Amino acid sequence: MRPADPTYAGESLWVTIDCVDTAATTPPTPEKDSETLRLWLCDRPYRVAENGEAGDTDLAVNARDFTRSEFLGWVEVWLRAKGFTVTELVHAPLSDFAGTHPHADFLIRLTQP
Repeated sequence: MRPADPTYAGESLWVTIDCVDTAATTPPTPEKDSETLRLWLCDRPYRVAENGEAGDTDLAVNARDFTRSEFLGWVEVWLRAKGFTVTELVHAPLSDFAGTHPHADFLIRLTQP
């Protein structure tokens, strides 16, 4: 993501949203153990990692899954928690992110023929 603010000079923004079904056993991911995520969430509806906290681009959501609309709502929650003003989210092609972050450049290289 990138803010539409023309004065923003930082890198692209990245967020990882983990669904944590606290009422069931969530299968672990390669990066995160499901029990650790459940403990970190602590019966909250969601939790945003604090700046400087390990995984500070993380958001854990107490849900089994979510729709695209709900996903965009969680992205907005994360952006606001990180201090950004959000008026709208606009889809942009991957090429718009060239040179804004090493991960973006890697994904662009992967998608090129």
